[in-house]
Amino acid sequence: MRYIDTCCLMMFINEHDVFRKYYGLGKKKAENCVIRNISCLSIPIPALGEALHKIREKTGDKWEYSLKEMNRLMSMGFLNITYRRDYYDIFGLAKELCMPDEDGRNVISGMDALIAATAAVDSDCTTLYTTDSKLISDMRLNDVLKNWREEHGVPPLKITDLSSIIK
Repeated sequence: MRYIDTCCLMMFINEHDVFRKYYGLGKKKAENCVIRNISCLSIPIPALGEALHKIREKTGDKWEYSLKEMNRLMSMGFLNITYRRDYYDIFGLAKELCMPDEDGRNVISGMDALIAATAAVDSDCTTLYTTDSKLISDMRLNDVLKNWREEHGVPPLKITDLSSIIK
């Protein structure tokens, strides 16, 4: 199973998202831009809520297209929403991810921590695709996730840039 973060979801469902141009999507349909061997991308609930909030914030009452596009992508099996019931593990891990370093730096946002924790707690999840370089490069975050998954007998989680699946 492969998860996507908020920015990836927004890029797929909002035709005016700034990342569409950056990743070369333009006006193409999202499913035509992703490498064919990627059958389904999962949206963790925190990413879904954050994306809908941000789209509504940016577009006001004109967010109908994004909802229709998300529904279309879900109906065809390109996207699905992942609902996890292991709240204790997710919130505990998210809290650990939000803890600052000794020098008080490298703190990720609460939403990023929830998204990463949701992906990490899902033993079926192998990859979290993102556009956030902080999530990709933060060694402390990656160490915490690696240790958590090792302790629970789950293979490592790969956090990688979405460009690795865009053709």
